[in-house]
Amino acid sequence: MYRSLCVLSVVLILGGCGKHGKNHFEAKADMAMSKTGTKLVLIDGSGSMNIADDLTKPIARMIVYTASIHLVVEEYEKFESRVKPLTEKYKGLVDSYSTDRTQGKWRSGKWSVRVPVADFDTLLGELEELGIPESKQIESEDVTREHKDIGARLIHDRASEKRILGFIAERTGKIEDVLKAEVELRRVRGDIESKEEKLRSLKYDSSYSTIHIHARQEKDYTPPAAPIFSEQITATWHSSLKGLQTFGKSAVLAIVGAAPWLAILAIVITPPVWLTKRRIRRRREATT
Repeated sequence: MYRSLCVLSVVLILGGCGKHGKNHFEAKADMAMSKTGTKLVLIDGSGSMNIADDLTKPIARMIVYTASIHLVVEEYEKFESRVKPLTEKYKGLVDSYSTDRTQGKWRSGKWSVRVPVADFDTLLGELEELGIPESKQIESEDVTREHKDIGARLIHDRASEKRILGFIAERTGKIEDVLKAEVELRRVRGDIESKEEKLRSLKYDSSYSTIHIHARQEKDYTPPAAPIFSEQITATWHSSLKGLQTFGKSAVLAIVGAAPWLAILAIVITPPVWLTKRRIRRRREATT
C-alpha cells in the first residue's frame, strides 16, 4: 500500500511538471512560421525549439549580433510600408513597432526586427538604402562559453533528478524522507527548466540577429558637412567663452549662497576672538 502511494506521488509530480505552455521563444517561432510560411532554423518537426539531446557534443561558435541604425526619410509612409515586407523577404519578423508625431507635422518611428544571421548584413544594407543614415552601430557577443557552462550544469541537474526519482521509487523508510525528496525533486526540476529556457534563448538569439531601426521624416535633408579649420577655431572660441561665462555665474552663485553662513560664522566667532585679544593685551600691560 505504501509503495503504491509513493509511485502515485511520483506520477502526479511528473504529470504536473510536463504541463507547461509554450515559452517566449517558442511562441515567437510559431509566429514566424505563420507569417512567413517557413520554419525557423531551430524548429524541429513538432514545431518547438529544439535543444540538443547530447550536450556533451562540441557545438559551433555561437555569436549574437545586434545592430542599431538611425535614418532620415522624406516619405515616412512609404518607408513604413517597406519595413515589414523587406524583413519577411529574408524570413524574419517584426518584434516591435511604434510611431509618433512629437516633432510637429513630421512623423518618426522605431522598429525592432529579427532576421536569420545569414541575412543580417544583407537586410541591414537594404534598410540603409531606404533613407539617409545618420548613424549605425553593430555589436557582437560570443555566447559559446556561456552555452557550454549552462549545458554542463544541466547534465549535472538531470543526473540529480534521476537519482532522486530512484530514491523515491525504491525507498521503504519514513514518509518524511520521501516528502523531503519530493521537495528537492521540484527544486531540481525548476533549475532544469530555467537552464533549458536559457539554452533556448541563446540558440534563438545566435540564430536570429536583432536590428533596431529609428526613422524620422525630414524634407530636403542634407547631412552636415565636416567643419573646416576656421570654423573649428570659431567654435572653440565660442565654447571657451561660454565655459568662462558658466564659471563666472557659478562663482557668483557660490558667493551668494555662502554669504548668510559667513555672516552667522562672523557673529559666532567675533566675541571669543575679541575677548582673547583683550586678555592678551591686559597681560602685556600687567607685565610692563
